Amino acid sequence: MTRSYFNYESMLRWRAEWLEKQLTGKLLVRSTDRDFEASRQALLKRYVTFEFTPEVASINWSVFLNDVRAHSGRHRHQGGLVLFVIEGSGSTDIDGTLYKWQRGDLITLPIRPGGVEHQHFNDQAGKDCRWVAFYYKPFEDWVCHTMMHLQDHTDAPAATSMGHGVANSQAGLSLKFPEFHYRGESSRRQNLYDALMQIRNAQRQLRGPASCIRRGDELPWEVNAHGIMRWYLHPLFLYTALRNFSAYLQCVPPGSRSGVQRHPGDKVFFFLRGKGYTMIDGARYDWGAEDLLILPIRPDGVAYQHFNDDPSAPAFLFACEPNLAFIFDLDRGSSFENLEQAPEFSDESAKRAIAAKPPVF
Repeated sequence: MTRSYFNYESMLRWRAEWLEKQLTGKLLVRSTDRDFEASRQALLKRYVTFEFTPEVASINWSVFLNDVRAHSGRHRHQGGLVLFVIEGSGSTDIDGTLYKWQRGDLITLPIRPGGVEHQHFNDQAGKDCRWVAFYYKPFEDWVCHTMMHLQDHTDAPAATSMGHGVANSQAGLSLKFPEFHYRGESSRRQNLYDALMQIRNAQRQLRGPASCIRRGDELPWEVNAHGIMRWYLHPLFLYTALRNFSAYLQCVPPGSRSGVQRHPGDKVFFFLRGKGYTMIDGARYDWGAEDLLILPIRPDGVAYQHFNDDPSAPAFLFACEPNLAFIFDLDRGSSFENLEQAPEFSDESAKRAIAAKPPVF
C-alpha cells in the first residue's frame, strides 16, 4: 500500500493554521496603506485581493477603489460584483445599455452566461468620480469566471457618442416566480425537476428588465435594532439584478453608536465619511474615511459595534456580505444575534426626527 503524506494529521494542521489566521490576521486596511496603480483598465487602489494580501484574515474578498478620471477600459467577465458610488456621477455601459448613476447609488454587474461587457464613464471628466467594488472569491469559481480585456481606458470613446439606450429604474417591475404545486390539489401535478426549469426560466426573464442600478435616493431609511440603515440588497429582494450579496448603507449619528451584533464573520465595512472606531471581540479598531474593516470567521462568531467619534457630524459606512441566508442559515456555523440595541431604536423622538429628516449621504 502506498504511504500518503497528505493525511488526516496534515488536514488538522492546515485547519489549525487557518483558524489562527482568523484570530490574529489583519482586519483593518487603511486607505493610506495602499497606493493607486495604473493599469489598462483603470486607476485602481486595491485594499484586499484574495491572491496578494496574505496578511489579511479573510482571503475571500477583493475590494478595490476605481478613480474614474474620464472613462475606464472595457472588458468582459461573468459579473457578480457590486460597486458603491462614493463621489461624483457617471454611467456604465453594460452590454450596450447605458446606466446612469450618482453618489450613493449601487451598480450591480449581473451574472450572465458568456459574461457582461462593460465600461465606466465620468460624466464630468476632471471632477472627482469614484466607486468602490466588492467581489467574493467563492462566487468567482462558481460562475466559472473568465476575463477578457477589450479596450484600454486611454483609447475609449466618450459616453455621449455611443448612442446606447439609457436604462431607467426598475420601479414597477412586476415579474414573479411561477406558482408551483407539488402533490397538492392542483389539477396538474408537477415534479421537482420541472420546478427547476420553471425557476430557470423566471430567472432568465428577470435578467432582462431588472435594473443594474440600485438608486440610493429611491430607497428608504429604516431605524432598527442595529442602527439607521438603507438596504440596497437583501435576502428578501428577489427582483434585483444580483442576489448573491446583502448590502446596506449605515448612518451613525454624531457621537452615537450602532447596536452590538454577533455575526458569523466574513463581512466587510467600507467607511465612507467621518471618523470613529469599531470594537470586535473586545479589540478596538480606529478608522477614518475610505478605510476598510473585515470581520474574521471564528468558531463562536464575532461581536462588533461601531462608534462615531465626532460629536458634530454623522459617519457613514457601506456593509457587504455574501447572501447565504437560505443556504447555510443566518447562524451558519456560529451565531447571528442582536446583543444590544442602537440608542435611536429605543428613542421614539429620535425615530420621528429621522423620519422627518432622513440622513443625506
